[in-house]
Amino acid sequence: MQAGGLKPADVLDGRVRGTQVSRMNELAGDELERALEQLDGWALVASEVPGEKPQHRTELNRAYEFASFEEAMDFMAAAARHISSVNHHPRWGNRWRTVTVWLCTWAMGNKPSPRDIELAHFLDQLYRGYKQHRS
Repeated sequence: MQAGGLKPADVLDGRVRGTQVSRMNELAGDELERALEQLDGWALVASEVPGEKPQHRTELNRAYEFASFEEAMDFMAAAARHISSVNHHPRWGNRWRTVTVWLCTWAMGNKPSPRDIELAHFLDQLYRGYKQHRS
């Protein structure tokens, strides 16, 4: 079982903690599981969609920690340029030196899609640059 209490099969079977959601069309049964194996620090999490109860979303989630608040803000600004260019916007937040990211695709029933996996890889690559800078 992945962190956050969900298994990739729970999403692909159209279930999120017992709640019915629409079936994912673009990711084959093992693609999400393989993607999670390649995404260090990412996990599947489930939450309610605000204002749309009892609808749930299943998201890829990761927190990135930086040396300073300024570095965290710089990461978000750098990521935002790419995010705008690909027109695929995450749910994300900042708390001091930590940037937390949640990725899902609304058009896919609030579940991870190939676009989310691509964006997760981009964010990880961008973050590696910050980690190397500190070393």
